[in-house]
Amino acid sequence: MPSRIFDILGVSTPEENAPTATTGIHPHSSDAFVGYLRRALDFPDEGLSQAARNALAQLAHSGVGSADPQSWVDQYKYSGGSHPSQVTVSPSRVEGALECPLKEFLNSAGARDQQDTIKAEIGTLIHSIAEAFPDGGAEQIRAEFERRWGELSVREDVAGRRLKASARKKLEMLIDYLNSARERLEGREVKTEASAFGELEGIRVSAQIDRLESEGGGNWRVVDFKTGDYLPAVSSAESNPQMLIYQWLVNSGAVKGEKRAHSIGAHLIRMSRNVSRYRDDTQREVGASGMKLAEEMIRTSAALLAGPHLEARVSDACHTCRYFFVCPAQGGKRVFE
Repeated sequence: MPSRIFDILGVSTPEENAPTATTGIHPHSSDAFVGYLRRALDFPDEGLSQAARNALAQLAHSGVGSADPQSWVDQYKYSGGSHPSQVTVSPSRVEGALECPLKEFLNSAGARDQQDTIKAEIGTLIHSIAEAFPDGGAEQIRAEFERRWGELSVREDVAGRRLKASARKKLEMLIDYLNSARERLEGREVKTEASAFGELEGIRVSAQIDRLESEGGGNWRVVDFKTGDYLPAVSSAESNPQMLIYQWLVNSGAVKGEKRAHSIGAHLIRMSRNVSRYRDDTQREVGASGMKLAEEMIRTSAALLAGPHLEARVSDACHTCRYFFVCPAQGGKRVFE
């Protein structure tokens, strides 16, 4: 039977007596439709391929981005062996690159599905509320959450209500942490979204630290809020790359306005729907060996991300990776460079 693409393009089949398809094609999205048309470009029948080119041009002119040949990354020419002379990394990129360089590259390029985007929006909302209300205040925080929830890309359906319930649970964990921190700090200074810029052997390291809590005398406690549901082993906090590099930045005088700062430890405050209360994963104060380890992580991640080759690393995280089916390390059909 002739390809269904003939029906889409309204082109007669090459065989006069070819059977007529009884069902049309109903692509579930514009991108799927563009995929059908791109396949038709390589057909030996010139009439069919030309019709596909015309249809793609019309779609691109109408604003369908995926129909524009400039967006077809598989058609790009290899740019050669040159790569950036200077690399900029962040603590989260270092952690991602050490886990899997290919996954980190795809994440940074925006290759996320809609569900991931919504989860990221919820995480951003909770982080921004933590920044706006560093001293807590349950009623104000809850009111701000309700006021801003409508700004997110969450539908008003069963799935959306489930997401909101999960987000509310995490918000209550944030309230609990902020209230307990206020009592512990007794009025000492708190910095939120503290900017830090450091450099190591030409590698730029930039970060926004969720929270720095003063213990006086230039001593600061690093706090990082995590809203993801995955809960690694508590013991993994001691070697967590992101927290090590936050502490490295503080001790290196890289935090804006704090040239003589000293980190007394770091805390990952995990707010997951899988627990009833926030979990405080603690990393002890880094010494000389910890500073050296952080620097080695920075060098290694910068080399991995500089390219031109991006390694796909197999680990326990692969079974939940969104790129599993296209990953070269898992038998994917495409090779990434």
